[in-house]
Amino acid sequence: MRIAAEVDTPPFLCIDAGYTLTRFAVFRDGELSSPHKVPTINTRRLYGLDSNRRMSSWLSWLAKNAAKVLSEEPSVNRACLCFPGVVDEDGSIFRSNSIWGNADADLATEKISETLGMPTTVLNDLVAAAVRYGEDPTLLNQRTIAVISISSGIGAKIYDRMSRRVVLEPHGRNGELGLAVVDYSPNALTNDNGRLRGILGNYASGTGYARLFTQMAMIDPEAYANSAVAKQLACHNRNLESIDRVTLNEYATSAINSGDAFALSVLHASIVYLARALHIVILFDSPDLIVLTGGFVTSVGEIYRTMLVDELCLNLRLLYSNSDVDQMVRLGAGDDQDNLLGAARWVSSQSEV
Repeated sequence: MRIAAEVDTPPFLCIDAGYTLTRFAVFRDGELSSPHKVPTINTRRLYGLDSNRRMSSWLSWLAKNAAKVLSEEPSVNRACLCFPGVVDEDGSIFRSNSIWGNADADLATEKISETLGMPTTVLNDLVAAAVRYGEDPTLLNQRTIAVISISSGIGAKIYDRMSRRVVLEPHGRNGELGLAVVDYSPNALTNDNGRLRGILGNYASGTGYARLFTQMAMIDPEAYANSAVAKQLACHNRNLESIDRVTLNEYATSAINSGDAFALSVLHASIVYLARALHIVILFDSPDLIVLTGGFVTSVGEIYRTMLVDELCLNLRLLYSNSDVDQMVRLGAGDDQDNLLGAARWVSSQSEV
């Protein structure tokens, strides 16, 4: 995708920091170049629950990897960082997130700029993705576009095309869909530190799918034993206890796409929780279009979209026809560049002002 700007924009570094992977690219002459992707540092493995050290370690790691890209791009002297957590209107990252846990203070934009060695604009990752689709010239007939990311985490943002802006409150808290409580039962799943029980992210994010997969395997070990995932793991002398969630999802998404009954049943259960929260968003805001993005949904593809449409139809049947819902929900581009391109569009638009 080429981005047209009304003025010449000096080249700058785009960073898409994810829980699982971090992507780097340089935006120059309307296009992304020098793409680079690395696994995100696991700060919990290094420092346990010491969130302040985890924050510092992540930031140092980010600067080190950015420097590798910049060593071949001497003309670049500013950056735009997309972060998977709450970012306020000044670009400060909220102290609590899944990358470093619960630090004592927010991470200020000034600190990020100082560590990277250049002025840095900081955006929430879903803000960037919403800008990409909100400014997509093929979607001119849509007034409001909701972008839902189902990746390691889960979140959403709405782009208002009439005013050409992402709908945000000053602290950037809206759109944190993964924190919606969808399960109040005593056996509701918790996050890793046990503080968040029954939230949507525990069921419908990529990490949540893996967590739900493990729970359902324990509840019905016979069904799991007959699954493609169990058989594949057995071929490699492995089991669910010996692999991490990223590896489990690699096996599971392959099984989903091959029609495995157990993996599909877990996906259906996961999507039921998502529809439980998302149909309320639709009733409240009535977006013209919902775009599904993120690594997990992309790896599953049309199966995911179809299942979600079916569940939403059940919840919205009094006001929306099946055709209405089917036309409302679509898959994103699936090119792994939503946040990078959105960041590029954002910075370019600021240059136009």
